[in-house]
Amino acid sequence: TGVPTDRGGKGRNMIRKAERAGYVARLFQTKDHLEDIHRIHLSKSVRGGRPMTEAYKQYPRSMDVEHAQFCSRHDIINIGCFLGDTLTAYLSLAIVGELAVIRRIIGHGEHLPNGVMNLLTRDLVAYCLQREDTIRATNYLTLSGSPLGLWRFKASVGFEEREVVLLGEGLGAADTKATLSGAA
Repeated sequence: TGVPTDRGGKGRNMIRKAERAGYVARLFQTKDHLEDIHRIHLSKSVRGGRPMTEAYKQYPRSMDVEHAQFCSRHDIINIGCFLGDTLTAYLSLAIVGELAVIRRIIGHGEHLPNGVMNLLTRDLVAYCLQREDTIRATNYLTLSGSPLGLWRFKASVGFEEREVVLLGEGLGAADTKATLSGAA
């Protein structure tokens, strides 16, 4: 671990609760856990204050990619929270240059009270810190545009809104600022 978990007492307690119960987070291949992913998707009918979409109700396809097709600054990885061999929560992360974008983060409804999302977020931060030479920020949509339920979840696991200035050729003045929410 060794990763700062400055999420307040409740966040730290939820991480300890998950660890005491035997949950561990690690990189994984989705193709090896499609049944678990399907169970996670079906475990709650409403998430973030909105009904689950039809796409989540269908049997999932692998989200794995051939890492060799990307340069060292671009990739897609999956981090899962496991209890034994069972996947209980996961996130899919797209690494685009210095920005890590959370494509999906979701946990099984029965395991949420056990702190799996806090543990998953802590290990997301640990992964990004291991790659701090290339990853400078993490994005998970924005807080201001989120429904109340999703905003509460983001805040509970440590996401906070930050303004980021993007610099690069071809960006006009209107394109240089973006508001991101990320795990600090």
